[in-house]
Amino acid sequence: MKKRIMALLVCCLFLGGCGAGITQEEYDEVVAQRDAAIEERDEAIAEKDELETEIGNLNNVVELNEKVVEYQARIEEQYKHAKFILYVTGLVAGEDTESSQEELDDLYQTVSGSIDAVKTAYESANALGGAEQDIADVGESIDKMWESWQNFYEVVLAMESFLSGN
Repeated sequence: MKKRIMALLVCCLFLGGCGAGITQEEYDEVVAQRDAAIEERDEAIAEKDELETEIGNLNNVVELNEKVVEYQARIEEQYKHAKFILYVTGLVAGEDTESSQEELDDLYQTVSGSIDAVKTAYESANALGGAEQDIADVGESIDKMWESWQNFYEVVLAMESFLSGN
């Protein structure tokens, strides 16, 4: 009998302890806080991803601008050299190289202007938030212009080599 009374008391204690816990209001409040925290976390992750993409695009733009500056500086130097070689070629050959000089000037203006135009159009479109592919396309266009210039400049170097006997 003592065991039954003791078991009954233990059951009462357990049942009484379960009822004195968290109220439904408290539970609902904690669940709402948890849901809000999950939503904040998801928003923070999305913002982080956007910022990482923007940083990547900005790095690509910086690389593109560095490439443009390098190409423009090299084209400027090569242009001066090409003008000199055409002048010397004219003197050696006893020919008027004015038309060749004009063609050189036209090519120089076209390539330099095209690189500037592509860069300006890209910047004016405020493409910093644009797709990586847009940045890559601009870089590819500038590379093609640079390649055109280089093809011409190789001819100038061949002329120089011929004149110098090398």
